[in-house]
Amino acid sequence: MRSVSTRQKLKQSLFKQGRAALAAARPGAAAGYRCPLCLVDFPTPEALTLEHAPPESLGGRERCLTCGPCNRFGGRKLEPALAEAQRQYDSDKGLAPYHVRGTTRLRLAGCLINVRMIADKEQSTFIIPYEMNRPDVHEAFKDQLLALAGGGNVIDQNVQATIDLKTPEIPRDLERSAILKTAYLIAFSELGYSYVLDRAFDIVRRQIAHPEEPLIGMFGNGGPLNATGPIAEEGLWFITEPRDLPGIYVRFGHFGAVLPLPGHLTFYSEWRDRFPGEGKPRIRAAPPSWERPSQRLACVMDYWSHRRRRNFRWPRPR
Repeated sequence: MRSVSTRQKLKQSLFKQGRAALAAARPGAAAGYRCPLCLVDFPTPEALTLEHAPPESLGGRERCLTCGPCNRFGGRKLEPALAEAQRQYDSDKGLAPYHVRGTTRLRLAGCLINVRMIADKEQSTFIIPYEMNRPDVHEAFKDQLLALAGGGNVIDQNVQATIDLKTPEIPRDLERSAILKTAYLIAFSELGYSYVLDRAFDIVRRQIAHPEEPLIGMFGNGGPLNATGPIAEEGLWFITEPRDLPGIYVRFGHFGAVLPLPGHLTFYSEWRDRFPGEGKPRIRAAPPSWERPSQRLACVMDYWSHRRRRNFRWPRPR
């Protein structure tokens, strides 16, 4: 974790960079920094906060600034769903420091009780909160343990029990909006205001702010998007297939989302028509060719103009 002084310096630096970028992208805009999520202008950095993308719980770094309300909304409502999705993914792949964590039910000699469980490869820890069970159930379970221990220390006994696992349910709308928000902020940190202030991103910002409304539909691979080709690495990729749906694919961890190109106002409606429902479309993507930050947006626009030429052919990814 950065020290307070280091964080303040980074905040000042990002504010100055953002102010200059906004002035270049929108010459008539008020001097200051514009929150990329709510598009409110801030003349000073005091009301702005450092934003991690991906979230800090997923190992992300501080890439940009957002206003306090937007940061708190994401941290309170969206990021817990994404963090839980990451935990369950790591658990399934054997990557997590624990394999099970959550509320479970433990059955012991006919007595069923609610417990909290933390389990890894070597041991399982059960916590029996009194408030999660009726008093008579709690007492009956304790009597069963004492009976199995034969009056000795129950910890030293080989006790067999049945566990009904109950992993936390992930609200998919919150998870997907969290994926979209992270992809959007990564793209903003790489491509700046000239990219995200385009009208094509109005629906993206509305979806992030209103995760319960299916404004976009299927847009990420926190489940439905199954991208193929050399896009296992994190970063921004140009979508090359489907050829008639050019866009940008943002990858972080095992998550990813598709974003439109500037001016493509019907991008998500076309995507939804092509891949209705919750299927798993297969896409291909190519890495961008920019070498310096100043070339990034020009590279995106060049890609967009080339894709609109019927005779242009992208090299097929290896």
